[in-house]
Amino acid sequence: MGYVVALDGTPDKLAAYMITLTPNKYVMLLLINIFLLILGCLMEPTPALLLSYPIFEPVIAAYGIDPLHFGMVICYNLTIGMLTPPVGLGLYVMCPIANVKFDELCEACIPFIIANILALFLITYVPAITTWFPNWLMPGG
Repeated sequence: MGYVVALDGTPDKLAAYMITLTPNKYVMLLLINIFLLILGCLMEPTPALLLSYPIFEPVIAAYGIDPLHFGMVICYNLTIGMLTPPVGLGLYVMCPIANVKFDELCEACIPFIIANILALFLITYVPAITTWFPNWLMPGG
């Protein structure tokens, strides 16, 4: 399926469409965050990353977003998805360990999900949070 999608040029077509939605890179980052949060709730992180990054790579290049920064944003989004139902892989792992029901665990995770979403917005809109250390290690790189 991946070969057929790549051969058809679907990622390029989707990227071209996304670029026409807004000229503002911050609005585009918000739209991407919303999409990735929903995707993270419905899929496991590895397949979601493999499906979405080829679509978003031309978009972030068009808006001049640092690929390292975007890599952190996409990984953090998908990590939040591991804590949110219905797929919430992290929740299903924790239920037998903590010996609690799935519903109780989901309810207890709500404050942490909200805090993670706030941290996601900081990571998304303040790129220096994620790029200062790599830039310090490799100046001009």
